Amino acid sequence: MAETAAELGMAALPLGCVVAYEATHAGSMFIAAFVAGFATQPGFAQVAKHSLEFAEDWGQFFNYFVFFIFGLLVTQVWTPFSLAIACR
Repeated sequence: MAETAAELGMAALPLGCVVAYEATHAGSMFIAAFVAGFATQPGFAQVAKHSLEFAEDWGQFFNYFVFFIFGLLVTQVWTPFSLAIACR
């Protein structure tokens, strides 16, 4: 499996557990995600590494996205804002 596909698979597994829970309403979605992560460890020893890499990469992307949206909202609400004010 390609490295990037492994990272996506590690993110899709707990989401798949949540979807299965929503379809059946059997048990707890948190316990289902925990058991899925626990069950993958023996067959895929690098699961923790790929999960952390995926979370770090996408977490940084979402961080940039949030600050971009915040910048858009600030300029919408605070009308006298300009680059001249920011550069002082």
